[in-house]
Amino acid sequence: MKDQNQHKSVAKKWWWVISATIFALLAVLTAILIEGQLIGLRDNEKNQTVVYAQVIADLLSEKTEKLTSEDILAVLNKAEQYELDKNQVYKKNSSFYPMNEEVNIRVFDTSKELLFQTQQWQDRPQVSSKLEVQYVTLSTGEESVQVMMPILSRNSRVLIGHLQVTNRMMKLAELKKQLRFLFLQLIVMEGIVSIGLAYFISRLISKPIEEIHDIIASINEENIETKRLIVPKKNDEFAIVSQQFNELLDKNQFLYFAAEALR
Repeated sequence: MKDQNQHKSVAKKWWWVISATIFALLAVLTAILIEGQLIGLRDNEKNQTVVYAQVIADLLSEKTEKLTSEDILAVLNKAEQYELDKNQVYKKNSSFYPMNEEVNIRVFDTSKELLFQTQQWQDRPQVSSKLEVQYVTLSTGEESVQVMMPILSRNSRVLIGHLQVTNRMMKLAELKKQLRFLFLQLIVMEGIVSIGLAYFISRLISKPIEEIHDIIASINEENIETKRLIVPKKNDEFAIVSQQFNELLDKNQFLYFAAEALR
């Protein structure tokens, strides 16, 4: 009974070690894949925002003088339909780019005074003399990507204003929630698979050991001449141990008979 308990204890240890290893590997691989997917989607949002800002800047570059809010509204309405709401921000009724309410467009004059905006977010107004892209955390805790660039007249290449486009990446935030939920589901499934697979592997390892132990434990003076370990057909460690143990028994048997003959 004690030997059987020892067998179970060894098998159980193997089981837990293997299952924990498999689970850790699967969990790390899943986390890497999901994180890679999120990084790719984040970069895609950034690239889309840059393209969107460049399109707007190109539309506004049709003007040859300093921009006004009326000019901005007239130019943007060629591509999108904007209306001034009760909060004094411009909302669009249709879009030529699939970002909708996730984007805040700010246009500044050459003295960096705000002329136009489409949202009343609490992000900090910023301007830049060149194209700049940065990730910014809003006061709400949401991550956003901001694109700042100058607006140059298409004809004279004179500075006529500054543009700031902020994308809250709401679609990405929603997708993150979905991926986190998917990650938890995958972790549960991986845990079940790890336990089952580890049990199968631990049995493959512990079963030959148990068989060897049982045969060795059953050898006595009455059957030492005939009792031998079964050598597995596979030329693995268990086959080598079994073969060497059988050879050891043959040597012991020879020494035993030699000693008996000398008496």
